[in-house]
Amino acid sequence: PHSCIYCVVRRTPWRARPVENVMNEITWLVQQHGVRCILFKDETFTMDRERAVALCQELIKGNFRLRWYASTRADKVDAELLALMRRAGCRSLSFGIESGSQTILDNIQKGITVEQALKAVRMAKDAGIWVHLAFMIGLPGENRQTLRETEEFVMKAMPAMAQFNATVPFPGTPLYDLALQNHWLDDHLNYTDLQSHSSHLRTDALTRDEIMAARKRMYRKLYFNPRWLR
Repeated sequence: PHSCIYCVVRRTPWRARPVENVMNEITWLVQQHGVRCILFKDETFTMDRERAVALCQELIKGNFRLRWYASTRADKVDAELLALMRRAGCRSLSFGIESGSQTILDNIQKGITVEQALKAVRMAKDAGIWVHLAFMIGLPGENRQTLRETEEFVMKAMPAMAQFNATVPFPGTPLYDLALQNHWLDDHLNYTDLQSHSSHLRTDALTRDEIMAARKRMYRKLYFNPRWLR
């Protein structure tokens, strides 16, 4: 239901399976297959706070001793909810941060602030949850200053894991339309190659090669950092 311009399902209705339905499936996985670890593939696990709470309470009540992982938005968590998720078995939570620059976040209609993002990371860490952050490099308006702001954010957040994706302009999204209008797209765009490990999109300030170099620099800056290695 959110408005991020790069998303192929932006502004579509959110649907959820009933908690009872999910718990029946988890019970079957544990009892019949000995499953000990689960990944919830919801785009935003905590979209409905009451549902997330109910699911966590059922997991605690069932004493499944599962470890599980999920993804959500920085504006969809709070300290109480994160503490409950940790008690229910959540060990890692992924946030789609996209950029450490408020200018970029506003450009893509993300609907969160840099301060909200940092607060969410800190709350998750305080709850004992490993934090995974996902960024998109080369979004509209990206330049050397916004890249520095993202690097600074990463150093402040110091996540357990992070991925720095090249921005992908999927056909059908407002981002794709913007890219066409501004001639940001690769002249030889092959739709089967639209993957986040290679750049097909430049910005007004950065070439595709510069975007790829920025990705590599951010990976090195995080994973070779002595604070991260500890």
